[in-house]
Amino acid sequence: MCRLVRAGLVVALLGAGIAHAEDPAGAQPASADPPRNGPIRPSLLGGHTPDAGETVLAAALGWPELSVQLDTGVAPGVGLGLRVGALVGSPMMGLVAGAGGGLAVPMRVRLFEEGRAALALRLTPGVSGGEARLFGESAPDATSRGLGLGARLDAGLALGLSLSEGTAFSLWTTAGGGVSWTEGDRAHGVGSFAFGLGLETWVSADTMLFAQLEGGAGIREERASPAYYPQQEFVRLALGLGHAL
Repeated sequence: MCRLVRAGLVVALLGAGIAHAEDPAGAQPASADPPRNGPIRPSLLGGHTPDAGETVLAAALGWPELSVQLDTGVAPGVGLGLRVGALVGSPMMGLVAGAGGGLAVPMRVRLFEEGRAALALRLTPGVSGGEARLFGESAPDATSRGLGLGARLDAGLALGLSLSEGTAFSLWTTAGGGVSWTEGDRAHGVGSFAFGLGLETWVSADTMLFAQLEGGAGIREERASPAYYPQQEFVRLALGLGHAL
């Protein structure tokens, strides 16, 4: 009888130990998944769009524009921005210098995210104005200093790769089209394609540094002398500072 009792106690203790291992007493329920960004900070350039309610204010120096941009998450996976800039070069194509201004509304819609990679659709409508030389006029007289205007829509894909908790590398490609007009001439259709890369790093909880480089070529209508947009290649460079609001 004593042996049977002892055997029963052993079986009961083993069963209790197994049950404790499978469902330990006092175990806390699993926590919910972290938000979309988790340790990945929002990006101004790549596929990691701001989460809804996240906002970044940024300023950049570069060519052909000195700009201020506000970028905010308006819905899960959707970022909407507003950029105002002072032009020192053509916003359309070429490397000609001049004075002007521009307004753009950059938008990104996240299409895919896996691990540290995210892909987004980029759409950027914009308008600009300034000296006619920035918008294709190449006449050597006062005509090139007249008024010029441009409007365009760029669309493309941006890939963001998070290298660490606060650093991301971005690649993108875009193509666009629009119109360009100069004083004394009719409006002309223009287009372009470009490839770019950028690097962003958060140096503190609310401050980021970023750099971007983009290059490509434009497409324009042919015009008899003087040539319209005599130079079609372009380069765009920006170095900036961002602050999370």
